[in-house]
Amino acid sequence: MKRFVFLIVTLLSVACVFAEEFTLRDAVLWQGKKGIGAVLPSIDGESYYQLRGGDKVVKVSFKTGNEQVIFDSSTARDCNISQWSGFEMAPDESKILLYTNYEAIYRHSFRADYYVYEIRHNKLTKLSEAGREEIATFSPDARMVAFVHDNNIYIKKLDYGTQVAVTTDGKKNNVINGVPDWVYQEELDLLNGMAWSPDNLTLSFIRWDESNVKTYPLQMYHGACNPIKENELYPGMYEYKYPKAGCDNSVVSVLSYDVENRTVKSMNIPMTKDDYVAKIVYGKTPERLMVTKLNRHQNEVSLYAVNPRSTVAKLIYTEKSDTWVDFSMVANAVYYDDFFVLRSEKSGWTHLYQYSNSGSLMRQLTNGNWNVTAYYGYNPLNKTFYF
Repeated sequence: MKRFVFLIVTLLSVACVFAEEFTLRDAVLWQGKKGIGAVLPSIDGESYYQLRGGDKVVKVSFKTGNEQVIFDSSTARDCNISQWSGFEMAPDESKILLYTNYEAIYRHSFRADYYVYEIRHNKLTKLSEAGREEIATFSPDARMVAFVHDNNIYIKKLDYGTQVAVTTDGKKNNVINGVPDWVYQEELDLLNGMAWSPDNLTLSFIRWDESNVKTYPLQMYHGACNPIKENELYPGMYEYKYPKAGCDNSVVSVLSYDVENRTVKSMNIPMTKDDYVAKIVYGKTPERLMVTKLNRHQNEVSLYAVNPRSTVAKLIYTEKSDTWVDFSMVANAVYYDDFFVLRSEKSGWTHLYQYSNSGSLMRQLTNGNWNVTAYYGYNPLNKTFYF
């Protein structure tokens, strides 16, 4: 193992010497998938989308391998960009979110300049004039995009080309809206703190108040692979909020923005200053914002169904342990029209459980001295669960 690790470091060092564009930061932080490249399955289940050569998005048949060019930088209207860092398809696949000038923030997060491409009209439009957006997210009907810029959330209405500010209190090292702080990204694997309602009328989001979190300074050196000129003689400084064990965490809250009347409401979820909101997601209907709450000791996880309009939260499920609970099994519950399915280790083994929308246990789907390692879904035609 030691020889293997040494080999990786050696190869990275060699790559650094012979390729100026490759840096150790790239090796650690770059999020592009390897192998066959980043692919996005199409909604028809018969094909996938892929960025090719940095300038084209193609649709490829799983069965035949036949390709269709969906976007081409050289032929798109109003496009003067030849290389893209990545892309996202709209839910209805009528548009593409493309981004360039990728800048890594932490291990997984990044900011970039986003553009919207309308496939039918072969037209490319900049998402916002300011650029440097984070977590740009299509609404379910693909007519709006929510994004974060400088710690504040904005919504771009694509039909009219208008932009509205959802929040205005965002401030570096003070208040973050929508984008999780470092702890959430690194420890809870949460990268996007926004959720659109299925009817496109509400944008719910998490707010992090990190004003009481102490700042951790890091020295930034000149470097060898990608030298920072201003740090050539004296190291620079980078500071960010980092809560050590026992110190103040960010205080979180869940809010919802009404797209029609442009009002923001705070959801009435029982929270202490040390609680985490591990995930927010809509459970099939606009009246059911599912919020996963975790205590700081991480031995109690609770699931709430929240009505964004009334702000009322109802406790649907809770799980406690004398030691630790795997909150991700609750946070990644799968929602259907009348029930939801989650995994739990409460029996001593990891098994599947089916609960009604009101939170009543319908049945334990699996049982035995073995673990369910993955849940794949439910077929309503033959009432079969796959795992």
